[in-house]
Parts: sequence; C-alpha cells; structure tokens
Amino acid sequence: MYRKREGTSGIKGQLYETKLISLINFRAKFDNSLKDCYLATNMADIGTFDDICFRAKAKIGKNNKQIAIFIQAKHREADKTVLTLNSANDLSKWFDSYLTIKRSFKQDTKDVFFKGKFQDIDSYFIMYTTAKDDRDNVRFDTEVAHKLNSLIATGNDAVQPNHKETHVEFLCDIVMKEQLVELATVFAEFVNKDDNTVLSMNNDLILIYHVILAKKFFLISEIRNKNEDSEHRIARFRSEFYTSDDEFMKLFRDTLYKEILKKRALDDVTRNELLAKLLEEPLDVQILAKLIHSVVTLNKDTGKLEFVNKSVGEDLRHRLEKVKVLRANVHEAISIAAEEILRSKEIKVPVPFGNKDLTVRGSEDTNDDFTADSILVKVKNKMVEMLLQSAPGNIVTIDKNVEKEFSKINIDLASIVGNILIADQNSEYMQFSDNTDTLGDIAKQLFSELQSAIPNLQDFKFNVDVETFPVLSFEKIDLIEDDISALATTIGTFLNKNTDSVMPTTDNILRRYHVALTHKVLDISEIMGEDDDAYRLATFQQDFFESEEDPLVLFKRHLYAEVLRGRNLHENELEGSLEQPQSVVDEAAKKLLMNREFKVSTAFGNKDIKLKKSKAEKRLDHLKMKLCELMSKSSDDKVVTIEKSLGEGFLKLTGGIAGIVGNILVLDEDTHLFKFTDNWESLEDTSKRLFTKLKRKTPNLHEYKFNVIVERFPKLSFKRSGDDEKVAKDFLNRLLFYTNQADERGVEKRLKDEIEDHQCLNVDSIKVTADAIFLQYHDQIQQWWMLKEAEYLTKKSSHYEDALKLIVDKPLLSVFSKMYAMKMGNIFDITFNEHAVKSLNLTEKSTNVIFVTENIPLTVVKLMQSLNKFKHTVMDLEDLLQTKDYSTLVAELTKIEQNKIIILACDNIQRSSNKRLENISNILNEKRIIIVTNTAVLDTVQIYFKDIKEIRDDRCSLADMSEKSQKTVLQAKVNFQDVEVTLDTIVDEESMQTVEGVVLNDFINNETRCFSNSVTNVNYEKVKHLYVDRRVCIVCKATEARYIIPKQIVLSDLNGLSKVVLLTAKPGMGKSTLLTHLSIKTKESNPATWIARVNLLDHCEKFNKWQENKVRIDILETLKFLCPIIVGGNGKSDLEFDLEESEGEVQLKSCRIDNPWTVFEIKMFLDYFNRKELIFLFDGFDEICPLYTEVVMSLLKVVRNYTNRHVMWITSRFYEKVMSRLEQEFGLPYEVKGFNDAELDGYLWKYWQSTIILRTLNKRQCNSLCSFMEFMSLYYYNSDRPRSLKALIKQKENYQILFLTVCFNFLHYLRKELNICPDDVMQTFNLFFHDCTHSFRFVDRFDTPLHLYLCANYFQNQVNDERITPNRWNLDINAFTVYDNFIETKLKTIRFQEKNKIDLHNPDNLTIYEKIREVFFVKHYKLGAYAVFNQDLSKIFDEKELSKIRKTIENIKIGTEKTGLVQSIINGIPTFIHRTFTEYFAVEYICQLLKSATGTESQRKIWDFILNVLFLKCDRNVRQIFSYKLKTDNVLKATVYEHGETIFDLLLTQGTGLYAYNPDDFSKELYIKIRIPFISAMRDDLVNFVTIIKNLKESMSEDYQKARLSRGTSYLIYVTDRIEYEPFKIRRDILHSLDMVQDTPSEYLAKINFNMTPSSRR
Repeated sequence: MYRKREGTSGIKGQLYETKLISLINFRAKFDNSLKDCYLATNMADIGTFDDICFRAKAKIGKNNKQIAIFIQAKHREADKTVLTLNSANDLSKWFDSYLTIKRSFKQDTKDVFFKGKFQDIDSYFIMYTTAKDDRDNVRFDTEVAHKLNSLIATGNDAVQPNHKETHVEFLCDIVMKEQLVELATVFAEFVNKDDNTVLSMNNDLILIYHVILAKKFFLISEIRNKNEDSEHRIARFRSEFYTSDDEFMKLFRDTLYKEILKKRALDDVTRNELLAKLLEEPLDVQILAKLIHSVVTLNKDTGKLEFVNKSVGEDLRHRLEKVKVLRANVHEAISIAAEEILRSKEIKVPVPFGNKDLTVRGSEDTNDDFTADSILVKVKNKMVEMLLQSAPGNIVTIDKNVEKEFSKINIDLASIVGNILIADQNSEYMQFSDNTDTLGDIAKQLFSELQSAIPNLQDFKFNVDVETFPVLSFEKIDLIEDDISALATTIGTFLNKNTDSVMPTTDNILRRYHVALTHKVLDISEIMGEDDDAYRLATFQQDFFESEEDPLVLFKRHLYAEVLRGRNLHENELEGSLEQPQSVVDEAAKKLLMNREFKVSTAFGNKDIKLKKSKAEKRLDHLKMKLCELMSKSSDDKVVTIEKSLGEGFLKLTGGIAGIVGNILVLDEDTHLFKFTDNWESLEDTSKRLFTKLKRKTPNLHEYKFNVIVERFPKLSFKRSGDDEKVAKDFLNRLLFYTNQADERGVEKRLKDEIEDHQCLNVDSIKVTADAIFLQYHDQIQQWWMLKEAEYLTKKSSHYEDALKLIVDKPLLSVFSKMYAMKMGNIFDITFNEHAVKSLNLTEKSTNVIFVTENIPLTVVKLMQSLNKFKHTVMDLEDLLQTKDYSTLVAELTKIEQNKIIILACDNIQRSSNKRLENISNILNEKRIIIVTNTAVLDTVQIYFKDIKEIRDDRCSLADMSEKSQKTVLQAKVNFQDVEVTLDTIVDEESMQTVEGVVLNDFINNETRCFSNSVTNVNYEKVKHLYVDRRVCIVCKATEARYIIPKQIVLSDLNGLSKVVLLTAKPGMGKSTLLTHLSIKTKESNPATWIARVNLLDHCEKFNKWQENKVRIDILETLKFLCPIIVGGNGKSDLEFDLEESEGEVQLKSCRIDNPWTVFEIKMFLDYFNRKELIFLFDGFDEICPLYTEVVMSLLKVVRNYTNRHVMWITSRFYEKVMSRLEQEFGLPYEVKGFNDAELDGYLWKYWQSTIILRTLNKRQCNSLCSFMEFMSLYYYNSDRPRSLKALIKQKENYQILFLTVCFNFLHYLRKELNICPDDVMQTFNLFFHDCTHSFRFVDRFDTPLHLYLCANYFQNQVNDERITPNRWNLDINAFTVYDNFIETKLKTIRFQEKNKIDLHNPDNLTIYEKIREVFFVKHYKLGAYAVFNQDLSKIFDEKELSKIRKTIENIKIGTEKTGLVQSIINGIPTFIHRTFTEYFAVEYICQLLKSATGTESQRKIWDFILNVLFLKCDRNVRQIFSYKLKTDNVLKATVYEHGETIFDLLLTQGTGLYAYNPDDFSKELYIKIRIPFISAMRDDLVNFVTIIKNLKESMSEDYQKARLSRGTSYLIYVTDRIEYEPFKIRRDILHSLDMVQDTPSEYLAKINFNMTPSSRR
C-alpha cells in the first residue's frame, strides 16, 4: 500500500496517464524477463516524476538487475515543441524530484518500492512526451536501454539530453538552496521544541554550514558553563539577518519563518476572535501576523488567502478568499510574527558551532588548575600521601598502578629517576637525592615542597617494580648482551642517518637506559630551542672511549661495529675493515664519534622532571605535525589536497582540520580554496596556539592553499563543491527523454493492437473485440488511479483478467454507454442550478425531442439531471454507427424495453454511415429517444428522425451551474499571459456568463489553456539571463534643468510611477527589453493583471486607413482596433465582430469567429476594460511619426480617458517635435539611463558566465585567451610607457573605448573566476597575470546596452574563432566589424552548423559558405537601404533591382525565405531585429555604391543622393554611421578626396534663396560661403565631414533661412535631437583675404580639387 497525491492533470492528461499505465502494466504482466514488479501512480511527496513509477528485477543479458523508473508524462495533441533542458523552471522541478526520490531509498524501510540503496538500483528519471526531439540529444544505448524501450516506448527510443556546463552549475545552485531549506527546517524544529537542550551537531547539513551560519546569520557567544558537561555557546540572529536581500539568507529566513509559524498553537476562542477581525476591512496586518501559516496562508498562484486546514467550511473559505490582501502585506505579517519569536531567542549550540575557536578534547588544560604549579602541588600531595602510607622500614613500592595514578595528574613518574631519586649505594633500592644544587628547576621545586612537608626524606627507600623505568647505572643491573647490543644498534642506527632530527625516547630500550647513558656515555646540554622545537645536544664523554668496564666495553664493541656499517663502504671494504685488528677498528670508530653532536629530546637523561602534555596539547601537536607533513609534500603550486583517505580523526570537527575552518583557515576569494588567515592576532586561544606552532615550523604559511574534496566538511561560501557537482551529473546521467511518443489516442490504439495480438481474444466461443476489453480494462485502471491509497500493481494484480471476464458477460450497449461517459470526463460530475434545469421544460412524457445546443455534453448532463428519477441510458450516435459488431448492436437495440429513455449525443455524422443510420433510426423511432445535436448536424438528424419536436437550449454557461460546480470550475487552471492561475483570478461573478461552450468544457476537464498574448518574446528569452535592473529619471524642462537634479528610480514593475508614463531613450538602450522584463515582474507580483502591448509600427496600415477615411477615433473604434491585437498578437484580419456601447460600457454585439476561445478572450478583455484595470504598453511612438501622429494621439487619449483607471506606458526615442507633442498631452517623460559601473560589470559578468565557460575551455580557446592577455600586457600594461596610456585611450573612438571596457572587464572576471578553470589552463593563465595588474574604466563614453552586447559578443567570437588570425586583438577596429562579426556568427553557427549540421571544416562546404555569405550580406545591404530610403528608392535602385528586392520581401513575408535578421514585414517594409541593423545595412549599401562607381556621372548621382537624402532626410544615427565609415574605411576616404570637385559643384549649384546659384551671374560671395566650410570638412581625415557638410546643406535651404530670419538671429543655430549646434565662425582676416580672390569659377574649382590631395589636406 502506498499513499498518493491528488491527481491534478486535465482530463486529457489523466487519460494519457491512465492509458499509459494500462499499457505498461499489460506489457510487464506478460514479460517473462521481469520479476517482482511494482507499478504506482501519483506517488505522494516525490515531486515531478510521480506520474508513473515502476520497479522490477529484470533479466538483462546474463544478469539480474534491479531497475526503477520514474516518469513524468506530458501530453499535448499535435505537439510541435522541442523538449530541451533550456527551461530553468522545468530543470529545477526535475532535479528537486530526483533529490527527493534519492532520499526515499532506505535499507530499513517497509515500503518495498524504496527498499535498498539508491546507488545499487538502476534508477532513471524519464520525461515522456509527444514533443519533438532535439537533434543534439544522444541516443541512450546501454544494456538497460532495450528493456526500458520495450516496456514503455510508443514512439522513439530513449535519448539522453545533451547537457552543458551551465546546466551543471544551475543544478549545483539548486543543491545548495535545497540544503539551506532543509537546514532551516532543522533549525525550526529545534527552536519549536523549546526544551532548553543544546543543538546537536549530528547532522550533515549543520556540519557543512555551521561556520557560514555563524559568520553571516548568527552572533555566537563565548563558552557558557565552561568545563562542565553542559558547556555550550549561545547563538542569536544578527540584525542584518532580518533585512538582508542576499538570496541564500533570504531563502533560509523564509523557510525558517514558515516552519516556525506553522507550529504556533491557538486556542479555539482566540483563533475565532482573530479570524473575525481578519475578515473585516481594511486588512489589519497585525491580526494577519497572529494567524499566518498556522491558521491561514497565501496561495502563491492566486495571490489570495486560504486556510491551512482544508476541512474548514465552504462559507468561511469563500469569505477569506474575498479579503483584499497584497503579497507585501503577507510578507510583512510573516516578518512581524517570526521576528517576535526570534529576536529574543537564545539558541544553545555546542562549543564547536561556528568554529569560533578550535575545539579540542582535553582542552581543560587551559584552566588554572592545570598550570605547572598546580600540577606540582598535586604531585607533592600524592607523594606525601604515598610516603606516609609506606611499608615498615619506610619502603615505598612503585608499580604500574602507582605510575598510572601519577599519570592522571600529568606527570611522568619515570622522569624523577636520576634527579630527585638516585641509587642507594648500599642496597638495590632508590632514595631521595641529597644534592639539590644539580637538580632542574621543576625537580628542585618539587623536592623543596616535599622536604617542607617531610623533612626526613632520606629515610625513605623506593622499590621500583616497573620494567620500563630507567635504570641508573650499568653496574647495578644484570646486563645481558642482547640489551647492550640493542641499545648500541638503536643509537648507531640513528647516528648513521646523519639527520638533523631529534632522537626520540619512545624506543623501549632507550627509555630504560637513557639515564644510565648520561652517567657514563653521554654529556647532555641544557635545553636549546623553544616549545615544540626544543631539544638537548648529546656528545660522547672522553672517559667513555677509555673505559674498561665490562658493560661499556661490550657496548663500545657493538656501537663501533654499527657506526662503521653506516659509512656506505662497499661490502668487500666493510668486511675488510671489520677484519682489521680491534685497535684499528676502535680507532676508526672513535674518530667518527669523538666530536659528534646529535639532538636528543628534552626528557633524555631526566635532567629535570617531565610534566606530561595535556590531551589537548598533544592533539595540537599532532595536527601541527600532520599539516606540516602535508604542506611539505604538496606540489610546486603549494596546493594541499585534503581527501577522505587522510582519516576521520584528522578530518573531524573536534580536534581535526574541520575545526580550524573559519578561524585558521579562511577562504581565498580569488581561487575559492582555503588559505591561512592573515589576521592571526584576532584568533582565540586554542586556534592561536596551533597557528603559532604551525608558523614556527613553516614560516611561509601564506603561500599554501587547501583544496578540500571531503564530504560533510565545513563551507565558507555558497559556492558549488565537488559533491554538489557529483550529484548534479548523476542526475543528468539518469535523465532520459522519450520524445515523439504517441498521443493519448495513439497509446490507446497501441494497447488495443497489443491486446488483439494476445491469445485471449476468444473466450467461450464468443467473439470479444479488443475495443471492449480495452474499455473495461482501462476503466479498472482508472478506478485504481483515483484511489487515495492503493496497492502497487504487480504481476499478480488481476485488473486485466477481471476486465476480460466482465466483457464476456456484458451487453454491447453498456459498453457504448461507458465509452460516452469516458468521453465526457469531468463533465459528468457537473450539476446545474434549478432555473437552468427547469428551462428544459422536460417531463417523463416529453420524450422524442431534438435538443439543439452549442454545448452537447453540458446539455446531456442537464438532461440526465432532469431525468434522474427515470430509467435512461446515454450513448454517442457516432459510436453506434462505427461499431464492428453491428449485428449484435441491432439485436440489443431492438430488445431495449419501452420505458427506458435513450439519450443520443450527435455532433458528427459521416456520409458513409447513412445506411446504418437509416436502419438504426427505424428501430429507435419506435423507442423513447432524446437526441442532442448542434446546428451544423441538425438538418441531417431531421432527415432520419422525422416529426420530432425541436427545442433550443441556450443556458449552458458557468452562470447556469450550481454554486458547488461553479466553485469547482473556478479552480481550473489557465495560463494567463505566461502565469498559471486559477480561473477565479480573471472571472468573477459578473463575468461568469462569458464562460460557455467549448471554453467551459475545457475548464471543466482541467485543460490548461493559454489565455491572451504572452508578455515575453523570443528576443527577450535569448537575453533575459543577462538582464540588469534599469534606472530611469524624469526629464526636466530646459528652464529647470540647471536647478533640479532628477531623482533616479530603479524600476521593478509597471506600477507605481503614474497612470501615464512616457518612456524615452536613444536607440539600443533596451526600451523593449525593459518593457518585457517589467511586464514579467508585474505578472509575478500580481498574476491577475492584464497587460496589453501594442507595437505601433506594426499597425501603420490601419492608421493609414483611419487617416485617409477621416475616421473618428472613439471608444468603439479604439476597441475594435485593440481586440484583435490582444487575442492575436499583431491583429487578425479574419476577425469579424461588432461592438456596442451601453451605459458607459462596451459589449460584444455580434461575432463571426469560429474559434470559441477567441470569442471568450474578446469578451474577457472587454470586461477588464469596462470594470477592472489594464496596463497598456504602446511601443515605438516615434516610429509612426510624423505620418500618423494625430490619429495615434487620438487613440491614446481615448484609452486614457474612457475609464480613467488604466495604466498606460508610451515609449519613444527622444526627438524634439515628437516628445514635445507627447509632453503637452501626457506630461514629462522618463528617460532610461545608461549603465553605471556596477551595472555594466553585472551585465558583462553574466554574459561571460553564460558564453565563455571557463571550466571547459579547450586548447584553442585557451590559446586565444593567452594571446589576448599577452596583447593587453604589451599594449596597455607596459611599464615602459605608463604616462602614454591616457593619451592612447583618448585617441580611440567611442566604440573602441567600449570594446576596451569589455576587455578590461573580462580580465577582471578571469582573475576572479580562475579557480574553476582546468588545472593546466589555470597555470598557463597565471603566467600572464603578473603583467596585467590594474584596471581602467572608460565608461564615461559608454554608448548603449546593444553596443555593449555586440562588443561582448565580438569578444566571445574572437575567443572561439578557430582561424589563425594575425592581430586578432587589435583594438583599432571600427564599429561595424562588431556588427559584421555578430551577423556572420549568426549566419555561420546557427544557419549552417547548428540548424543544418554542415561541417564548415570541409573545404567544399567552406567554399559554398563563402558564396552564400557574400549573397547574404549584399541582400541585407539592399534590404536595409530599401527600408531606410523608402521614399527615394528610384535614386539608388533601377526597376530590375527593385523587383528583386520586392520578391525577396514577399518571400520573407510568406516564410519561404528566412534571414534571421528581418523579423517582420510591415506595409511592405522589412523590419530588422533592431533599427541599428537597418541603418547600418543602408549606409553600407551607399558606401558600396560609392566605392564601385567609376565615372563622374555615377559619382555625381550618388553624392546627390547623399547630400539631399542621407544628410537632409535621415535620422542622426544614419549620418553618424556614415561618418564612422568615412573615418575608418581608407578606400571610401580616398574616393571622397578623389571626387571633391563633384561634391563641391553639387553644393554650389543646389542652394536656394540666398544660396541660389546663377551660372550667368556667378557670385564670388557664394563661393566664399561654401568654400570655407568645405575646406574645413575635408581636413583632418574627414573627421568632421558629415557634421559640417550636413549643416552647410541645411543652411542653404530656403526654409531654413526663413526660419533664421524670422528669429532675427545673426548666426546659425540648428537644433537636432535637443542638441544645439553652432557651426564655424569665419575670422575677419580670412574673410578679408577671401575678398581679394579673383579666380574664375573654373580656376576656383581646379584649386579646390588641387587642395584635396592627400599631401595637402592637413
């Protein structure tokens, strides 16, 4: 038995699911290779992959494998979508489900489905869909694949989605967030317990995150109840925890708040009182705070309050739903309630929590009771006690038990031998020393204390019964040769190592004889060095070499031999040396040992008493030793790898390396590895002691980094770890796509076919159809599907056998009745109100009726409700006509009893069925029948069923249903402008009447439909991951500008500025992207909002008709214009409908539209317009000006004025005349501001993260980036010329400055993210970074986000470019290289390599590509020119060229030709993806004409066009682009100089008014007026050519002169885009010299031509 979640899919989705389950169960039942099968559906609490769950033991090859599959079934009819990993929302849900399912597998569970370890089971997570396959996916081809395909496939075999590094990063982020949610839940449970206990660290997530929590979320106290069993710290939430916008902190906080508030308890009386106050208006947030999450909560989909307890009565639920509440109110209430609990909360946490200090067991040594003095006091007391309790004769025995007793008080009792205790010369005992002058400090202090307590110390003797205690001399012991030999070998072996290390006393033989050695063999120095590095020096005594004592002679012989062995002599030499006379051997060894010094431990020889180190100190020493050892073994890059193999003891939190994270080890921001802290002075005691030990041993600690690849290890940042990555990749490897699968009908057919192929089709000699078996079998599965708790389906489940048995005994008409009930789905559960049922006027006698309705299913249900007291059956006439078992049908129809009413639903009759229909009608005309049909089929029905009364049924709307059914239907889901909401979000009581017909049926069957236009678009979806919040400020009037600094506002949604918002920005600033983003955010905060967006340029044809026909733009005309746009995007020409106005509202009068959903949308839009609030977005006002300014202004005023409740946004580029017109009517505009430094950085970093994946750089990309850094270090970081950098930058053009900004930004990004690069790449890049050490900013000349995007895109393409390109990173490019590169990349990578899978490495393919590329660019140059110069096409195109261009435009319009850059055709004009592209192509075409024109006449014609069209009629942007081309294209520049005479002649001869040219009366003054600016224009490499000539050309126009004279000004001012321009002022001396010129016209022109040569143009 397992628990289910409630089914939530629509009827189509439910049927798809149940039919698929039926098919899988059928296949599994008869598959002999499967055993122990378990099949489940809608399994509770496992997330997305719960539609179908199957587990079995499968025979695969020669092995038995446990397999488990978890399926999400997605069904859409005629699905043309492509299933990919691109939807972040979907991928997130899939991954959450995987994580939940993974956790569900346990060894000890009683649930057979989840029993066992997850890693031991071949588990797969399957998206099963009718959608199309992405070509990039990889065929799933393992030994399990065939079994899965045979079990579940109804279309293509399984594929694995091709994932990218960005997908792994995204999933790692989810792992982190999911862990934080779980962690917050753990804390909430602990806080809710409120039992004064200490938080347990026995939780993986607490172990991982406790340091981050302590540093960012909590304030951690000092230790409370120190050194007691109850010691702990106190954690309090930081003040910033309650207000921070950090996404991780916010996630933790929101979860914590919710979980804490859920557990609040209220008594019934208090709860009811609070609820009564909550239901009053206005909303009291303080009251809501007392109830939120425990009694009421917010439904995120609907934005309405609902009860936590779902069993609350309907009336109360309905009243709560009507409470007007904003999401902001709810968030405020949650904060109030949670903070009231948490701000005063003290959470007891263990001492190690947060690693405020390193916690080590045995840290009690830090207590005053464990200082050296206190230990000596304890030792003295213990010894006094021992002496006073001594045996008769004052004999004290020291055995192992005594030694242990002293060890407990931190003294090594053996260390008193040789100082306090010496040998008794008269016995075998030891006695107290009588010479205290030679004692060490500690020994002297202890002896003094003992003597003070017991003056007669010399009377006591000590019998030592501990084998490991030191002996005091060689004479007093019965030495055996083995001991002497072992001792000599130990010392000799150490000496032979020639090491600088300390000889330890841990060896048993040394522990026993080290004191004796100091008496006769070695001299021991005082302590040298400090702390852990302290030691003594040992040298051989001179007397030792001369001694003749037997033990020492024996010792010398062994020692000498061992020392000589260590001289690395050849074996023969060694034998020879040892065979020499003993005196020779002795002499050789003495020479080696006589002056030899070596280090021994400070305890060697017991020169003083040794106090034992505490456990804590020993642990610190061990940690120090281990860390230093690891550092010494690290690679050249000094990165130490911490792995699981180092052992749990070293890795643990208490006394291990995990305990120094956050104190000694901190995060290195550049590499995201651990490093040693620079701020060691702030460390607490234990951490500081360890750090000091480490620093003394390894002074260069700061050079080392630690790469930790261990599970359950503390983190210091919310960055992905290796474990997170492993989990993400495991999921992606288990994720399968089953695409192109059969739809619901296809699955049914497949199952019927497989049933028919099965051997059970003939039972008891009665023919049983597969249709009938399927119907009954599927019904059995459906009943099982609807259970709230159910048994797993297994091979023993008898649903199929039971269905087979039932069908054999059941009449065919019952099968048809069941089939119709299945078709009806949820409609069968609908009930109508009393008035709707009575409107049928139906009684038991009033049968033989034809009901005509446009909603056959609902009329049938209404009839069944009316006839519920009478025997009746319902069938679909079409099923009767199409049955294969026709003879059985006729027989059963004939036998139907006379009192039974037959209801026949009839919405379609095929002509081929006419004969059968005639026979059936003859039989049924004698029965009691009711036929329900529609207008379309009525005539055919009346032919065969004559003389039957016809009744119309029009009461089938939502308003006609019972209140219960209404509430059910209103909970149906609808995709309202990309947001899934319940129907009651958009439909209220007044608008229920509009929900009828097919629309109503779809809602009843839970079919989620898309309603109204999407607020997003393809262009936005491509760049939304790069979006940066935008700022606007109001544009002040010129007179106020100097006194007012406009406040800048960061836009978050479309509400809040004003009812009418004018939004302006220059081209490329992202107005459209901004509108789309704000629309999405508005829908997120208020899903009920309806946003109506109108791209004005798309409707010029309509505006033209209005203008030509002088149409009055009233409310009806306005809404007739808007309705098609709202329901069909750019307006559907086939929508025919009429509107009428009545009592201040507009209604749909009549409609000639076939699609009922379109009609519904129009009605709902009108309802919103009349009664609710809409947000209108009118985009691109400037683009329809000046032609349609007035008609569009009329449209905007009607929208604003009719109800005065709608919000309206109008966007336009800032042109003086356009904006002044808008400002007069709607007020001052808001201007979109350019990126500031932070926004630019944010945008670019998002771009780099999504396009240049550092983790997976290949060799080619690495080489490209290395060449880039080399170039930057050479040209911009060169230390030889730091002062010239500013001058160098000033020489750059705007677009070059922007590209430089992009380059420097990427360098900064690369440095920060370097650690995620592959190791070899990281090392390579590090070599270059020392030359690129600082950064520059040039954003003061930043242009637009579009240009920023193009520059970043250009940079990315340069990185990915496989070609070997000289000067790849030369920044002296022109703006249009960026455009060209962007376009070419799209052409090459998308159209050729990605879509058509063409390999451009193939030389043949590359040649084809080059030809297509050339045609592509030429075609777009012409299309751009056609769009920009549309009024003057005959001047640059002949008829043949125009014909070709128009043919191309027509092909684009009908879809036979796709360019990727032209997004639509409006009034025959191509519209590019951005206007800048249009203008660029147009200018490029003119430049191509200039460079290719050979004759003077051709040049004259083109320059005539440039001077009179490009300069005078086009936008400033077009002229600016032409100016850029002149500056950067040397061929074009040379052409201008070559044809200067032609240009001057055109200027001279085309003036008007004061500048009019008369060839018969040639004016020298006219020459002068034109010559001066012309010479100026031709100077300085044509830098100012366009500006000067354009202004000169305008000043020569008669209209301009009149305007100037009317203002009475003495100089020329031209206003362009609100920028005043004052041209050249002619100096008096120049004018004077010009008066003397006596040239004839021809002479003058010759001079002009001469002066334009390159050598003289400066």
